[in-house]
Amino acid sequence: MSDETIQERLLLSALPQGGRFEILAISAGAGNGWEFPADVLRESLALWDGRECYLDHSLWGHSVRDLAGVLHSPVWDDARQGIRLTLKAVGPGGPVLDQLAQAALNSDVRPDVGFSADILFSASGRRVSKILRVLSVDVVMNPARGGAFLRALNQQTRQTVKGGK
Repeated sequence: MSDETIQERLLLSALPQGGRFEILAISAGAGNGWEFPADVLRESLALWDGRECYLDHSLWGHSVRDLAGVLHSPVWDDARQGIRLTLKAVGPGGPVLDQLAQAALNSDVRPDVGFSADILFSASGRRVSKILRVLSVDVVMNPARGGAFLRALNQQTRQTVKGGK
């Protein structure tokens, strides 16, 4: 029998390819002529989990080529009065999402890029009363209702190295 050692290294990276980001998907207030109350947004939390993120909105449906990420772990953010999510960059648009995040989070000159929710809702007048379905949360220019990159999340990768005597 040989003596075998196993080493584990924890690799951390602030903004790796295929990165993970904390984002604000939507916040309470007025956007595109609609009023989004905080309580309505808070009640819709479960609808945001597992939704896709695409590069830009599309009136005619999204292409797999535009897929940039998948959202998970929605929580209500009291300080920002909005829905905070984790976004994992995946798909053909993932590298573009990573580049936009880099520019939005780390540049001296930041583009007006953020997130816009593509949702179905019911309303009374111009006041949203219930969110019925979240179709996607897309990265766009000039977001209407507070969507933004908040921070890059560190990636933790465990690498096992086996070595002998």
